Amino acid sequence: MIASMAEKITELPPVTKGRISYPWAEWFDGSAWKLTRGTDFHISPAGFQKQVTVAARVRGLRAVTRSSGDDVFVQAIR
Repeated sequence: MIASMAEKITELPPVTKGRISYPWAEWFDGSAWKLTRGTDFHISPAGFQKQVTVAARVRGLRAVTRSSGDDVFVQAIR
């Protein structure tokens, strides 16, 4: 019998190939954040709001978002 070198982990690492890994843990700390296109994210504000919503849901949170021009305002709620 061959000994296994497999390791059980608690979660998968973030996808980084061809995608940007955002600091969700920081942005979902319950504080209100102003994120700016071109600095904090590089897609349309509407597309980023959708990403925020999905990322929050995956983490068992709810995200409130607003946008104004190139800025997206985000607050995670437990």
